[in-house]
Amino acid sequence: MSTIDAGPRPRRPGGPGRPSARAVVAAAAAAVLVAIAVVAAILLARQESESGAAERLARAGAAHAAAAGEVERARDDLDEALDAATTAASLAAEVAEVPVAHVGPEPEASFAAAVAELAARIDAAEALPRVEPEVPAAVREGEAESAGDLDATTRLLEAETAGLAEHAADLGTAQDGLVTAVADVDATGADLLAAVPSAAGALEAAHESARNLERLALREATAIVEAARWDSGAADAIARYVAAAEALIASHDAEEAEKAGPLYDRRKQVEAFARELSGGLPLEFDWETIVLGYGTDGTYAGRATWDVAGGGIASLTFSHSVAELWDAPGVRALVAHEVGHAMTGRCLGEIVPDELAYGDGNEAWATAWAISRGYTGDGSGEWIYGRPGDDVIALAAQCR
Repeated sequence: MSTIDAGPRPRRPGGPGRPSARAVVAAAAAAVLVAIAVVAAILLARQESESGAAERLARAGAAHAAAAGEVERARDDLDEALDAATTAASLAAEVAEVPVAHVGPEPEASFAAAVAELAARIDAAEALPRVEPEVPAAVREGEAESAGDLDATTRLLEAETAGLAEHAADLGTAQDGLVTAVADVDATGADLLAAVPSAAGALEAAHESARNLERLALREATAIVEAARWDSGAADAIARYVAAAEALIASHDAEEAEKAGPLYDRRKQVEAFARELSGGLPLEFDWETIVLGYGTDGTYAGRATWDVAGGGIASLTFSHSVAELWDAPGVRALVAHEVGHAMTGRCLGEIVPDELAYGDGNEAWATAWAISRGYTGDGSGEWIYGRPGDDVIALAAQCR
């Protein structure tokens, strides 16, 4: 069993009254352009020879404003990606806190890795500084008095523009990383749900001694997961499945402990034989010293109760002597007779009529079913209940 740690905590945005990135950046870029326009106008009026430097500064100012706009758009896009990422992380955390188990090493590990990657991407994105355009002092204070001053200011502005472009690229990279991480969490989460039916089937097969109630509960939980989508209901569906899986394992372990002892291997052989005859009908077993008054001095007996729940289930009880005398033909015929009772739950209505489903009629049915499988020894029921009609045996042969 593997366990997945919870994902990242939801991101908390800034408090009320905080100016947006768009407002701050736009205001700063506008200030740069206004200051440049003022300085350029003064110098253009002062000396025609300085007009080239002023024009270069104006172009640098326009590039700076464009870079500031890119930062603005990239920050807004990143904020939207962060909102989506924290929502995805919250859903993933609910599932991870179950914790996820009994689905399979590969889907569990892939989901855990995707959740961890998303958390890292969120942390990295939130750690990025909020860079605001900086107005060079020479522009802000109107200190440029010559073409040389203008060119120096232009170089400062160009450096600032390059920094803004680099920051916008960093914001875009962070956004792309968040989008990819969210998609990976969604995909591995959906894969986790899709892996449950196969995992449940393997789990049930590996814990064949579990009682029928736990077996049916697992099947019901699995059906709920199959119908679930990767949304707010996924955590509850996974939690129900994991709880049912744990209960199935506990039931199997308890039943195995009850069967322990010198006759364990033979009991398992009897049970395997019954399961094979039934064609996979959910069967649970109990073992007692005396069943229906038999079980000592070379006698043996069995008892069956059946139900139509889940498409048919049954509980079979055998005397310990059934395991002790397992090599005797009559004992195998007895087990076939009890499995015939069990099969009533699967075939009632479509094949088994009511008159053969209850009381003496069901004994005739169980006997006919054992005979239809080729078991005609003393334990088949024929010597106690008599041989059923050929029509009943033919009917029983249809129930598999």
